[in-house]
Amino acid sequence: MGWRIVLKIRRLFGKSAALCAALLLAFPIVAADSETVNNLFEAALQSIYPPPATPPEVAEAICLQCKGTGQVRSRFQNKATPAPQKQTSRYQTRLDKSKDFMVPCNECKGQKRYLRKLTLKERLERFHACRRQYDLEHAKLCHLPFGQAYVALGQLDALDPETFARLAAQFPGLCETCHGFAALPCERCDSFGRIEKTNQDQDDVLPDVRIEVCTTCDGKGEKPCKRCDGSGLLKRCRRCKGTGIARKAATKKRPETLERCRSCEGMCRR
Repeated sequence: MGWRIVLKIRRLFGKSAALCAALLLAFPIVAADSETVNNLFEAALQSIYPPPATPPEVAEAICLQCKGTGQVRSRFQNKATPAPQKQTSRYQTRLDKSKDFMVPCNECKGQKRYLRKLTLKERLERFHACRRQYDLEHAKLCHLPFGQAYVALGQLDALDPETFARLAAQFPGLCETCHGFAALPCERCDSFGRIEKTNQDQDDVLPDVRIEVCTTCDGKGEKPCKRCDGSGLLKRCRRCKGTGIARKAATKKRPETLERCRSCEGMCRR
């Protein structure tokens, strides 16, 4: 019926008017198609269980300076100690070190815990605890993993490749090495950024403890992840170039069609 109207307009007013009429008649169909696709996308998005939130960077934790004891040696807090005399004998050195005493930690005020920025190692431990509980809950419900999230059985089977790839781009898979933090804790300084070195002679009563900056991580306590190149996500699929869609060539019996990439199974990353 619509094309008959277009032909009549063409006979009466010419080709330009007919073209405008065809666009006006075709617009509701295009709008309806895009609206249908968006509705399918929103319905599929509601069926996905999002991953838990990442642990905060700042939280109450054990003091790093006193290591949870609440006290440190006075020379670590620049307390006033008796000035050493000019003599440099071993006996005098022993006396100077014996006058070193324990004082409350100035970082936590002797409370052993305070609000501070968590190290990468502590954040990873909290992340693994939350993620382990999240995986167990969905394993009991027989849900399937979908990137960072989970989805119920059979919820995404009827989606076209483009909608499936659009969903997968919102929940990309995390790097299996750094788990999305884009860095790894330094093993030498235990993610603290500083190293304690002790030098003790035979005649010394107390060991000489020095705190130095870790040369491996330059005091940062972490090093960039090489597997994901610092992105925190899985690398893009090379076969589909991160689109999750592969084109199936046309034959004599069927036209060219779109399908999910077999390499990444439509998840855009692998």
